[in-house]
Amino acid sequence: MSWVREALNALELGRDVEVRPRGHSMRGRIADNELVRLTPFKGPVRPGDVVLVRWKGSALLHLVLEVEDDRLLIGNNRGGVNGWAPISDVVGRPAMSSPPHLVDIGVNLAHRSFEPDLDSVLARARDANVMMVITGTDVPGSRKAAWLAQQHGLYATAGIHPHHAKDYAPRHLAELKALKPVAIGECGLDFNRNFSPRDAQLTCFEAQLGLAAETGLPLFLHERDAFDDMKRLLEEHRPERAVVHCFTGGAAQLDAYLELGVHIGITGWICDARRGSHLLELVPHIPPGRLMLETDAPFLSPPGVPRRNEPAFLPKVLEAVARARGEPPEATARHTTETATAFFRLAKP
Repeated sequence: MSWVREALNALELGRDVEVRPRGHSMRGRIADNELVRLTPFKGPVRPGDVVLVRWKGSALLHLVLEVEDDRLLIGNNRGGVNGWAPISDVVGRPAMSSPPHLVDIGVNLAHRSFEPDLDSVLARARDANVMMVITGTDVPGSRKAAWLAQQHGLYATAGIHPHHAKDYAPRHLAELKALKPVAIGECGLDFNRNFSPRDAQLTCFEAQLGLAAETGLPLFLHERDAFDDMKRLLEEHRPERAVVHCFTGGAAQLDAYLELGVHIGITGWICDARRGSHLLELVPHIPPGRLMLETDAPFLSPPGVPRRNEPAFLPKVLEAVARARGEPPEATARHTTETATAFFRLAKP
């Protein structure tokens, strides 16, 4: 390809070059024949970057999926994975390739799977330009989430997940409040697994609805196979701010939540062709200002990434959501980040 030869000739001499790439794998992020300014690669390289990499006797534009020591996993913005390449084979990058700022509104950073390499997980998240809201799921877990947030300049929620509702006691409300979270939750109803009796779930959830009203904090909600009761309680309590975490419902549920003024959190579920394809048709109907992104790490890994999910993979969710909405990823990143910042009252990036 002539544009590749032109780019390599300039970049190897240490010069910027303007080219019109054709036949590349970054459509949707860089249009075919779009004028792109490439600059010689000087590092560092981060997940979410677009880079020009020597590949099979030529050079191609690729999306960086993962960075490991002196190599990187490359693919495209449609979920495809090409393979590993040495960082030394990166020759250039578009001037616009730095990843946009994102907020992961739901990451279970207190989960034991992150303990062995937490510093590396946090470093990869920083490299991917991802700010995190750590999820609290019971009183001890909320304490740990608050401690992690304080130690690492992050944010945390505090709440009692419906799975743990059987352990709820009224004294827990004061303990959660004392942690000074940015939201109450993860709380709600889960009638799928019923790890706690339904009556206990309802009691625990209503108590946290009251705590949110008392503190003026938003709600970080969990709902699974319990939509009717969730809707009824939200209609009764009318919280000022609430987000349904990891929304996986249908069109009728989405419409009902939006009618109630509830925000919607989308995870890597949307990347799952078997379970989440219906979300591709629904996310275009979520207005800007009501949509937020999350990983739910270490769970719900998008295709093509390691089994354990982590915040650095949030750009995969961004790409899927942006593609479904027909928006440039930068636009989706901008409005979802603005929404999360306002919703949780975070410091502006």
